[in-house]
Amino acid sequence: MSKNGYSTRSNRRRRAQPRGFVAGLTPEGQVNKVVADMNNLKDGYDLRNWSASARKELTPALTVKLLVGKVPATEVHVPKLTLIVASPVVRAHFVKNPAEMQAKFIHADVSLDAVQQISEWLKEVCHKSEFPEIPVPEDLEAALKLRLTAHTLGMQRYVDHIEVRYLEGVTKRAPTLQEVAVVVDNTREKNDPIMVALANQLSYICRCHKVSQDTEISYANLLAEEKYGRLLDAVDEEKVEAMIKDD
Repeated sequence: MSKNGYSTRSNRRRRAQPRGFVAGLTPEGQVNKVVADMNNLKDGYDLRNWSASARKELTPALTVKLLVGKVPATEVHVPKLTLIVASPVVRAHFVKNPAEMQAKFIHADVSLDAVQQISEWLKEVCHKSEFPEIPVPEDLEAALKLRLTAHTLGMQRYVDHIEVRYLEGVTKRAPTLQEVAVVVDNTREKNDPIMVALANQLSYICRCHKVSQDTEISYANLLAEEKYGRLLDAVDEEKVEAMIKDD
């Protein structure tokens, strides 16, 4: 460090600048370059197939501002190039509007906390030699909101492990009424594997009387509500019969 401290500050500023060829391109050039790389790499539309050096070029110092939620929207700064690769929804927006530095998402299924988690994960994707999974929140609702947000952004391939964890655990417990509500509120597809697994488990434990009569009545009262009709429709009778036979 020099006497006036200038050398250290200068070095810090240099380290803070985006690195790599793509960082020096215009916004349109950055989008075109990344899309071209995706097309040229084998299975390049899946970030997991990018090498560590290729992911490093998607420098997290280049960010875009995502406006999440209704007015007043909350700003989240997300690594631009990594997000363009990971999310076909975001990619379509910036291919059409390459000079823009922000995008707005007011979709009810896009959670602010989830977008912030995705942003932190995308930074790690750029830096780590081994491809990191998106960390799964311990709280079930937070985990399912993260999954739903990723699905809404077309990033479902990166949250498959959330589904795997849920499917492994639900068969080992009697779901609470809160869990039932959280799953119904945070799944959308009729045959969502998480929805089906929960429906099958409820059917199994009630048919085999694995819980108290009061709990069975609580389940029945909840499922009588209109919003839970899709849960009843999701029961896979063959799967439930197999569960009963294996009991």
